[in-house]
Amino acid sequence: MRVAYFFVWFFTVMTIAGCQGAKTVSYAYDAYRVLQQPDTTSNTIYMSCSAGQGCDFVRVDDVNIIDATTQRLTRQAIERGMIRLEGTVFSKQHQYAVSLVPGTHEVAMHFYPVSSERVEKFHLIHKFLAGHHYHVVMYRQKTASNGSLLNVAMPGSLCVDLLQDDIALRRFCRPFDVMTGLGEFVEQKI
Repeated sequence: MRVAYFFVWFFTVMTIAGCQGAKTVSYAYDAYRVLQQPDTTSNTIYMSCSAGQGCDFVRVDDVNIIDATTQRLTRQAIERGMIRLEGTVFSKQHQYAVSLVPGTHEVAMHFYPVSSERVEKFHLIHKFLAGHHYHVVMYRQKTASNGSLLNVAMPGSLCVDLLQDDIALRRFCRPFDVMTGLGEFVEQKI
């Protein structure tokens, strides 16, 4: 009887481990496909993003970058040569960047400032210029440390900066609403 329990336990563990390994292999395969695409960096812009726990490019104009159901790169984005790999193929936490032709684009992104379960959706429409590196970063703005305990305990605004060659071009902040905990991103002057 103990042998039967052992085999059931063993096959359960192997099945779970196999599923996790398959997910890692599929991400490595996606990274390999990205590396196989021809380099089209002439007359393009390079755009990356960062947040506390990571970020994803979801869509650029009408091209889906990440499949909503599988959370993997789409074939269309890879074949168009829009995806660039940051880091190594073998890293579990490798990030992807996008390569775009100059011009006005709508970029939809998901940021994970706290954990991978809490997503912040952000859409940006901007005229991108050739020969520049763009970086979109999400962060929590520091608040003044003076005042009452309630004011100090309240989290700061959640902000997104668009950087062009490490120089801030645009800033969008969403103040924390005490009643709902929600708000909208509003562009601020830099």
